Amino acid sequence: MIFSRRTTRILLAVLFLLVLMATLADFSAISLERVWDPDSFSLRDGWTLSIDGEEIDTDFTLPTVLRNRDTEGKVVTLSRLIPEEVPHMNSLLVRLSQRTARIAVDGKTVYTYDGNLEGRRIKIPGYINHFAWLPDDAAGKMLTISSISHSSRTSGVFHEVFLGSRVSQLGALFRYDGFSLVVGILILMTAFVVAFLALMLFRRLEVFQSALAFAGIEFCAALWIIGGSMSTQLFLHNQLILLVAGVVAMFLLPVFLTWFVSSMYHLPQSRVLGRIVLIFPLAFIIVSVMQLLGMTTYYSILTPGAIALFVYLLVL
Repeated sequence: MIFSRRTTRILLAVLFLLVLMATLADFSAISLERVWDPDSFSLRDGWTLSIDGEEIDTDFTLPTVLRNRDTEGKVVTLSRLIPEEVPHMNSLLVRLSQRTARIAVDGKTVYTYDGNLEGRRIKIPGYINHFAWLPDDAAGKMLTISSISHSSRTSGVFHEVFLGSRVSQLGALFRYDGFSLVVGILILMTAFVVAFLALMLFRRLEVFQSALAFAGIEFCAALWIIGGSMSTQLFLHNQLILLVAGVVAMFLLPVFLTWFVSSMYHLPQSRVLGRIVLIFPLAFIIVSVMQLLGMTTYYSILTPGAIALFVYLLVL
């Protein structure tokens, strides 16, 4: 009996699935240790807070904002005993927005950070995740986290401290705001696809300019979303680069929006709008130069820049 081509394909598909299921069932009987460890343990309670060596609170809780004290430029120290019941305890995750950081176990330094190093013109420490490896015998010893703030805006802000394995902490970062990272990557891929199609297929069509402008809008949106996600440290160690990417997106977005609207609707005011919108990239150049000269920072212009962008979008 000769089977038809369709019947042959169905039989092959069924046999393929049966063999695959049997193989997976056989392999599942093998016991292997999981790659993803249990969740990170949050060290929230039992901290002792000291400022410039003066003990302030012996039952300090994280996260919190200390509003009744100005700690700018002062050495702020958090200390507590490392619990012994945490499994896979070899990594410490500390989230800080301070100029310097020092982590010690029983007085022995295991991690240091200085965001105000000589040779750096831009003095922005940023909001950074600090990972520190702990010694094997760290359980039960005194953990000390010392930092010096660079501004009154962040001096009293204390974030959570996580203890566990590096893998579990990276997983915690992704669960924290990984959705925004995924969305940002998808939008970024869309921008590249649209730009590729425009350059390869639409060059002689009327929609060519609109497609490129739309790709630029998607690119700026992706940079803005990705730049605001802390889980990007899974791939990018220096989070300050994301600050630059977010600011670039904010100043270039009105340019691409104006380009898109002008190419789609052929506005009589297109030439005027095209000249006005150049204020945004020019402002980025000026602010960047001023930051390199130590006169201001990106943080200082985020709010007025966002207001200017909002007003221009209303006008557009």
